[in-house]
Amino acid sequence: QNPYGAAAAGGAAVNEGQLADLLELLQDEGGGGVPLDIQTLALKALTALLSERSRHSNVLLTASAASHHGILPSMIRKAKGLIADRSGGDYKEHLKFGEALLAFTWMFAGSTQGSTALSNAGIMQVLLPLLAERDVRLSKLLTLAVKTLEVLMNYSQDMHTCFRDLDGVNILVTRAHQEVHALTAHLPEEPAPEAAPQQPAA
Repeated sequence: QNPYGAAAAGGAAVNEGQLADLLELLQDEGGGGVPLDIQTLALKALTALLSERSRHSNVLLTASAASHHGILPSMIRKAKGLIADRSGGDYKEHLKFGEALLAFTWMFAGSTQGSTALSNAGIMQVLLPLLAERDVRLSKLLTLAVKTLEVLMNYSQDMHTCFRDLDGVNILVTRAHQEVHALTAHLPEEPAPEAAPQQPAA
């Protein structure tokens, strides 16, 4: 079951041209032509198409094809930059794009072919920095990143290697320690045991 709740695509047939049109909307990496909210909607539409597993290879190959200039790594780079850029007033739109991207990539993560493509596209460069984030605005994005990372680690030895090389173990342990500390800091203190009554002097 998809934890991101993407809409089902139903039985509608989608041809190569329609798929290419959606990917074309995402090809504007600089963001100068296609509005970000439209790109987010295009990602959600692709994710809905992937609710049918038979379409995975088709979408994955098209997204990685040279004709689309490696749109998958391009989207990952874009999401990383948007999440890091918190100076503008439209940061919510940045987060929506990041969340839509993780929903899209999660659909590929549960297969060897998909996890390999995501590893080559640099998905770990987005997931690991999110584990260290303390900004409450990124709470949903962090949850999605952890779920995606969990699936990828189950399907790809390359992800294990990348996780170690990028100091993922230390990042994860540090974050776990922070979460435990934050949880225990809000627990009520246990009352001190009562002192035993003094015996009267003889």
